[in-house]
Amino acid sequence: MISVIIPVYNAEQYIKRCLNSVLNQTFNDYEIIMVNDGSTDGSLEIMNNYESQNNKLKVITQKNLKAAAARNTGLKYASGDYIAFIDADDYVHNDYLRILYENMVHFKADVSTCGFYKSSNATFRITDISKNIPYTRTNIDVMYECCDINKTAITSPCCKLYKRELFDNIWYPEGRTYEDLATTHKILYRAQCIVTTPLELYCYFNTPESVVHGKYSYLNFYSENLAQDERLIFFENIGIDELIKKNMIAVERNRITNYCRGTLYLSGYETECKLLKKKYNITFENLTARYRIKLIDYIIFKGFQLFSFFFVHCLYKVYEFLNKLS
Repeated sequence: MISVIIPVYNAEQYIKRCLNSVLNQTFNDYEIIMVNDGSTDGSLEIMNNYESQNNKLKVITQKNLKAAAARNTGLKYASGDYIAFIDADDYVHNDYLRILYENMVHFKADVSTCGFYKSSNATFRITDISKNIPYTRTNIDVMYECCDINKTAITSPCCKLYKRELFDNIWYPEGRTYEDLATTHKILYRAQCIVTTPLELYCYFNTPESVVHGKYSYLNFYSENLAQDERLIFFENIGIDELIKKNMIAVERNRITNYCRGTLYLSGYETECKLLKKKYNITFENLTARYRIKLIDYIIFKGFQLFSFFFVHCLYKVYEFLNKLS
């Protein structure tokens, strides 16, 4: 059985669409665990109504402890041999669970993943299921992908079906945001085989309330930087030089972005930004002492080290503007 875990916080606008997409699955052996994370809108009433009409659903209510704690609660109540996470504002194709499960069984994989797309409308994109051409990778292959600059798909806990035992003694860090950045790579590293279909079976719905799109806060600044510090240690312990180098480059790029955000949007946290810059400088010196890196990376990293004011007030603002256009 698959346990589908859905953390819910103030999602009354979206939760019906999410639940309907799961209840319309062509795969039938699943349960839905909805974790109400202290919602103050009508989310709980909607969930209770669904629960009363379908025995596949279970509603767990807790005080508002944020997404990491809600995911952990879902794991504690999960009865299935397989785990899937779906965010309450997202929705999935009606063959989502079937294809992930069949690919996993066929290839004897520990994790099964699919493609996703971002949308701001409620209509699911038409997907040609006949184009399900899955391929497999090892955990090390996927570790390299975890270090890519644009790593949303592989880092997200969603778009994936996991064997339950991969979560043994691994929990999402509570009290923090960016819990996926701190955790997903640890779970994937335990998997000997990961199977992936390019089919876009998961819709990530753009909402202004999300951590990524919402107002930047010190908790976001702290959580993302701590996750990057932890990733440095994790990938160092794997012991593969090319992987260590790639992760160090990814961390340094992320630190540049976070330093710019923190300097521009966080008032009263100048000391924390200076500490981040100090960590950046130490890692940059370590990186260039141990490895040869591409010239473009060296120019960017050295430029930020010498001219961080220019990066913050000129280059980062251009970067933000281009992001808004896209």
